[in-house]
Amino acid sequence: NVGIGTASPTRQLVVREDGAASSLEIAAGGGDHDVSTVYNIGTLWSTGIDDSDADKFKISNSASLGTSTFITVDTSGHVGIGDTTPDKVLDVDGTEASNYIMRIENASTNANAD
Repeated sequence: NVGIGTASPTRQLVVREDGAASSLEIAAGGGDHDVSTVYNIGTLWSTGIDDSDADKFKISNSASLGTSTFITVDTSGHVGIGDTTPDKVLDVDGTEASNYIMRIENASTNANAD
């Protein structure tokens, strides 16, 4: 186990900051590059900044940003779900003909219709 800021890491990599503010920075080293984190638990997921697509933040179901992208946030703050080029604050694009594109549900038994 490797520890940064701790002498007794409990996982393979532990980064600990005991100050007033904590952060972890992952930065590209020189030049233009994607900056991403890949999660591999049998299914691959990646999150990060896609430099080749106007520095949009993406969540993808693959090891590569820009491939199988589910959520995109552009530098204007527009969010795309199923849409990598959102032009509204929230842009939802679905392609399944037999399912709803979006569903909002209130599961409370005391729901009011205000």
